[in-house]
Amino acid sequence: MKRKILAAAALIAPLLLAWPASAETTDPVKQLLETKQCPGCNLLRANLSGADLTQADLSGANLIGANLSGANLSGANLSEANLGGANLLGADLSEADLSGAQWPGAQGMPPQTLSGTGVNFSEHGDTGGREDTGPKK
Repeated sequence: MKRKILAAAALIAPLLLAWPASAETTDPVKQLLETKQCPGCNLLRANLSGADLTQADLSGANLIGANLSGANLSGANLSEANLGGANLLGADLSEADLSGAQWPGAQGMPPQTLSGTGVNFSEHGDTGGREDTGPKK
């Protein structure tokens, strides 16, 4: 009888030790908002509208379809990030590092916002991958 109890305890103990680790898994949006550190995070369709993300590390992050309207991304590291289809209307991207970033179909990336970011527009096609939201002349 003692052997059965010890055997059962030996089988259950590893499961109990692993339990807290899975409970500690952090939501990437919560992690980003609390620490401003989320390199490589999956933020697919995340709602970050109006968020203060100054100096945030979002290098290599998946921000496809994310709502970043009105967000403060000044000085943020967005290198190698995928911003495809993201809403960046009214977002502050001053001093942001967008080297190697992709943004096909993103809204709200006017050229004046991207000046001084070191972005090579030839990598993104004629328009730098942004939609022209301004009036035609």
